[in-house]
Amino acid sequence: MEVNEGKLTEHFSVSRTVVRDMLSQLRSSGIVEKNERSKWVLPVLTAMDVRNHYQLRILLEPVALAEAAPNIAKGHIERALAQARELGHQKLELDAEGISKMETALHVEALSGCTNNHLLKTLQKSRLVLAINEMFRLLLGRSPGASRLVSEHVAVLEALVRNDTAAAASMLEIHLLEARERTCKRLQTLSVLPPPELPSYLAPGTVSINQTTLLN
Repeated sequence: MEVNEGKLTEHFSVSRTVVRDMLSQLRSSGIVEKNERSKWVLPVLTAMDVRNHYQLRILLEPVALAEAAPNIAKGHIERALAQARELGHQKLELDAEGISKMETALHVEALSGCTNNHLLKTLQKSRLVLAINEMFRLLLGRSPGASRLVSEHVAVLEALVRNDTAAAASMLEIHLLEARERTCKRLQTLSVLPPPELPSYLAPGTVSINQTTLLN
């Protein structure tokens, strides 16, 4: 599926320069890429891609967390833990925005304290799989199994609060192993659902429904 720069500019009422900068940033995360005709396109994310991305995350994120731990502000960890616990205490369907913030607090903000930039750049592209969970929540209006997700985050954050870096890294690995299986199942579900209505700046073609949400 091609991204039309002109229509993207019109849609967001910004200049071509801003659009190209945005697309370049998305490219660094693997969300868009350029084809052989130098056109911006959304690559299709397959089940094998998901497993490959998670394999990288399972291997590298615990290492990044261990390196980042001394540099993470105690206040950030405590706030993230309090927010995760608050989500876990909700009796109704868990708030999708709250879940997204919880994911970002651990998998992006906490890991940003890692001083190995090469490792972080590799992980940045592998976080693309989080788009599947975002789309799943968007289309279904709910997030089955979210309570388990929250408890996994709480376990990691509690270990960080205790300054038990080894336990935090181990809990993070367990969380990612569980997340891989959940994400693969969600991708399978998304593949049989009708695709969402596409914005005007996406040209007709093969739809990668698990990534269009990031451009809306």
